[in-house]
Amino acid sequence: MNNFKLIFRQLWRNRLFTLLNIVGLSIGISACWVIFRIVNYEFSFDQKQPDKELIYKVHTSYLENNKTDNFDGIPAPLPAFVKDNLSDMALSVPIFNQYFERVSRPNQANNPLIFEDQKNIFGTTSDYFKLTDYRWLQGNKDHVFKQPNEVVLTESRAKLYFPKQELANIMGKTLSYDSTLFTVTGIVEDLTYPSSFIGK
Repeated sequence: MNNFKLIFRQLWRNRLFTLLNIVGLSIGISACWVIFRIVNYEFSFDQKQPDKELIYKVHTSYLENNKTDNFDGIPAPLPAFVKDNLSDMALSVPIFNQYFERVSRPNQANNPLIFEDQKNIFGTTSDYFKLTDYRWLQGNKDHVFKQPNEVVLTESRAKLYFPKQELANIMGKTLSYDSTLFTVTGIVEDLTYPSSFIGK
């Protein structure tokens, strides 16, 4: 007990330095925690993705004026060429970032719902759902994109576009992406882990 009193008196006598040490220690621990969380988050991407070590992203590198530049994209015909000509490739999945000024529900004269500048809208093929680990809530990955202008939504995006509706009732509904009509043919659960596959 006397030792604790002695320590406390010593700390109180030098309370300015004690306070500075405590604040410095708190800042150091907090900084270490923040750095750990950032690094842990970055290294957690796609860790739960099946066969992640077999998935490769293709990008474009080109030489111009003796300088190499990189472009995070490829020519549109390349995925089909790879699929048809490289026999050791299990899947070739194009993912095209698409921008639409607005997404809306047609035939909603009394209560029009319009969503502007929606992010993470991608054009792809049905092979996308063979590659990714989505859990299907409605529809079937083997039966999507058989017809033109089909759309598969994540659960969060489906609830945004069709509030207060059961997921089963959303199937077959129509969405307008700018002026093009798409039919909802599938709904998947949002991925619960950090992933490179961010389509909604």
